[in-house]
Amino acid sequence: MKEFNFKKIDAFATESSTGNPAGYIRLAELADITTAEMQQIAKELKGFVNEVGYLAQVNDFEFDLRYYSSEREVDFCGHATIAIMYDLIQTNKFLAEVPTLKINTNRGSLTVYNQTKSEDAVFIMSPVPEHKKILIDSAELEKQLKLTLGEVDTQRPISVINAGLTTLIVPIVSLEAIIKIKPDMEELKR
Repeated sequence: MKEFNFKKIDAFATESSTGNPAGYIRLAELADITTAEMQQIAKELKGFVNEVGYLAQVNDFEFDLRYYSSEREVDFCGHATIAIMYDLIQTNKFLAEVPTLKINTNRGSLTVYNQTKSEDAVFIMSPVPEHKKILIDSAELEKQLKLTLGEVDTQRPISVINAGLTTLIVPIVSLEAIIKIKPDMEELKR
């Protein structure tokens, strides 16, 4: 495998290893690495970081950014974006003076707001979540979550939302039921 420079950073933290960990590899262009290599690197870093970003500069104010978890490519990852762009701005005197940058992700183009001087932060507008219509049998879902019959609230909708990562939203009737959930992840993936 080719060699790449990798950097681990923590989002939402001022001290090392206290935030939400992400990592990134800066490339001249995304074509410098294959999707298989991106996935393999992310798989090897499982447990060290949650996602790996692959960043390539398009022009002075625009970047391409792709994200991989240990399992698959992720369309958008908020904490990794914040961490990567903050680090990029902090380590580049030219970018430190730029008020906004553009990033291109699988979920579209997004604006990064540079507030590092005034607030020691960067801000992004997340992609608009996609609501996916699905039909899920609540009794089957209760079985997959190791809940008893009636603990999924059938008065509220079960939803799937994608804001970069596909997420199943399940209304549960009580805190006690939430605490006892033991999901069968392989069954839920089907």
